[in-house]
Amino acid sequence: MQKADLIFQPVLENSTKTEKARATLGVFERSKFLFNLPGFLHDSIVIGRYDAALRDYKKGKFLHDSRLAQLTSSSGNKNGKHAEEAHRKLLEKVWQQVEKVMEDLRVQLMEKLANASLGSNGVGKTADEHERTIE
Repeated sequence: MQKADLIFQPVLENSTKTEKARATLGVFERSKFLFNLPGFLHDSIVIGRYDAALRDYKKGKFLHDSRLAQLTSSSGNKNGKHAEEAHRKLLEKVWQQVEKVMEDLRVQLMEKLANASLGSNGVGKTADEHERTIE
């Protein structure tokens, strides 16, 4: 009996570790968009695609809220709760980065609007220049 335990115990332990790794990978796969969102937003802002940044932010907000609800509503054993808490912390850390990028965008747009009344020559802007700023 001891010989069987000695042989099969490492196999069982590896199986458990594999299942945990698969579960974690599944969380990452389902949340891939969220983990990449800060970079997507930054890239969209750099090239002036504010509409794409806003669209991706709204999609990310929905996914973020959904993931948190899933983590909150699921029940499991002590190890499962520990993993859920780790996933929740990771999601929140990523979401903080998303919010920072969006706040930087808000500040940037407010500065553009504040400077919108003066053209590059220090004189009032034309209607076309105002339109481009708003776009």
